[in-house]
Amino acid sequence: MGAAPSAVPTGNAGEMAAGLARLASIRKQAEELISKFQHGTEPYKVTLQIINSLSKIAPPSADIAGVQKADAQSQLAQMQKSGMQDMLQRNLSPGGGSAGGGAPSAGGPGPPAPAMPPALAA
Repeated sequence: MGAAPSAVPTGNAGEMAAGLARLASIRKQAEELISKFQHGTEPYKVTLQIINSLSKIAPPSADIAGVQKADAQSQLAQMQKSGMQDMLQRNLSPGGGSAGGGAPSAGGPGPPAPAMPPALAA
């Protein structure tokens, strides 16, 4: 009379494909990185193990160009976003910004926040 086990959630096929594409991307990065280490050193051995392990679950033959392109675009967008945030943080922090001390822009520190539509404001 024990409780029935709860259902184990199953993964979304699209998320699984995206995850495998990310692993393939990591494998490629490791393949590029291994040349930076001297053969036989501990970092070389660990990187080789990582490549071998990832090749079993995300082999180069399973690479899908469209998924890889989307993953690369997503990573680029994230890097650009974080770079912009860093730049804004530096410019908005005390002592940051331009060294010339020119007049501030007419719009102030940034664009105004968009107003919430009346239907959602209530």
